[in-house]
Amino acid sequence: MPEAVDPFLNKEDIRKIKQHFIEFKQYRDLAIFILGINTGLAPKDIVTLKYSDVINNVGEIRDYIFENGYSMGKLVFDRIPLNISAKKALQDYTSSRSCSKTYLFPSKRSAYLSVNAYTKIISHVAAINNIDGHYGFFSLRKTFLYHYFHIHQFTGFRGLKASIANGWHL
Repeated sequence: MPEAVDPFLNKEDIRKIKQHFIEFKQYRDLAIFILGINTGLAPKDIVTLKYSDVINNVGEIRDYIFENGYSMGKLVFDRIPLNISAKKALQDYTSSRSCSKTYLFPSKRSAYLSVNAYTKIISHVAAINNIDGHYGFFSLRKTFLYHYFHIHQFTGFRGLKASIANGWHL
């Protein structure tokens, strides 16, 4: 059974993580972190994103990521809005790389970065920045939910999407 992870409760801890990635020029890891804490996407959905999922035909970052999944046994499509922070992180990351039809977050060993590999990265960065707790990839999703629910009064999933689209961000 996978170990439980903690969300980043303190915005100062979030700032430390971002600053670490910037300082060491780890823009892929920064983009994943910012995307995770600002969209609440599942880790597997983040690492399997392709360039075409986030960049439109004219080379601009999309306003939404289209996600498909299953709800009550039926295939459904959903639009996950990208806020200013997520769009900027993706723009900074993709502008430094050659665009292709491949995965957005490749790894040296496979087509895309594994959830386990990023769990090790985020756990290591939290530890060297003296952030107490147990952290992994799912910490990003938990962080998104924690801050959203504690800062805004939850009005349903449509309210959540509207808040993101209208500028709420970490």
